Amino acid sequence: MQLLVLGGTRFVGRAVIADALRRRHQVTAVSRGRSGAPPEEVEWIAGDRSDPRLIRRLAGRRWDAVIDTWDGPAEAVVLAASGLATATGWYGYVSSRSVYTWPLPRGADETAPVVEAAPDGGYPSDKRAAELAILDEFPDRSLLARAGLVLGPYEDTGRLTWWLHRAAVGGSIVAPAPPERIWQCIDARDLAGFLLAAAEATTSGIFNVVCPTSAGVTTRRLLDACLAVTGSGGDLVWIGAEVLRRAGVSEWDDLPGWMAPDGEGAGMHDCDVSAAVAAGLDCRAIEQTVADTWEWLREIPPSRRPPRRGGIPRRGLSAEQEQAIWWLVGRRRVSKYET
Repeated sequence: MQLLVLGGTRFVGRAVIADALRRRHQVTAVSRGRSGAPPEEVEWIAGDRSDPRLIRRLAGRRWDAVIDTWDGPAEAVVLAASGLATATGWYGYVSSRSVYTWPLPRGADETAPVVEAAPDGGYPSDKRAAELAILDEFPDRSLLARAGLVLGPYEDTGRLTWWLHRAAVGGSIVAPAPPERIWQCIDARDLAGFLLAAAEATTSGIFNVVCPTSAGVTTRRLLDACLAVTGSGGDLVWIGAEVLRRAGVSEWDDLPGWMAPDGEGAGMHDCDVSAAVAAGLDCRAIEQTVADTWEWLREIPPSRRPPRRGGIPRRGLSAEQEQAIWWLVGRRRVSKYET
């Protein structure tokens, strides 16, 4: 295919380009270059995709497919979708499960209620506005991948990377109970593979794209994998949601990816992905994702890692939060993390 990737030097976009090259597609990437250039095999157009002149330039060519990994304001996607409507046969977009209204219903499929595309509505509203723009221009030749927790090498969101760094420090580690709590996540490379296979088959539709609950990814399994690859000998201490709340621990960010099983966001790790599985979604084992991410962290010096994505909050417990938790459970702990 002649494939246009809007993005491509960070995380998911990087994974899309790597897999597209493996599949022997001709790849053109558009990015500002703040995270470096794509591989030499890729035609790189350096520029700001929110510039109408750049979109007009791209519209003067013909593409078999476009894959858009943008996670900023919807205006950039609106511009690209309208400008490229006659220049490409298919448009794939990395959306988010954040478009669903809160609280997230458990077991919901893609027909669950979504937020309004309102001005100044924040990230969920921006994602929904982008979806609507694409559906308007490509009603039967587009794919919206509503991803959830995305992990893997080159992660720039501070989730799995925080857990790995924390595991490497060792000592007593706060682990959110219960240990068998299911997590639904997706390796960025599996998300990329799903998008590219869909582009090749011109698959259209809206899909929740995370691993199925049947994959058996649990809190224990994820954290055990982090301990195994780091070899730190750390000790997981299981702490209930009520204690975590009393210590001021927020879901999703302070313990990255964690959502309390009794909270309004419990559905984030309990959604129906049968449509994506039927369309070919294949997810690798969480142990492989953890191992590959740790290998990347060890091999790539901090100076060459992508900076944290703009607008992303601080991720992970502070030492003060950990101390508050230990105080609440009456446990004295001394480890390097305290200092």
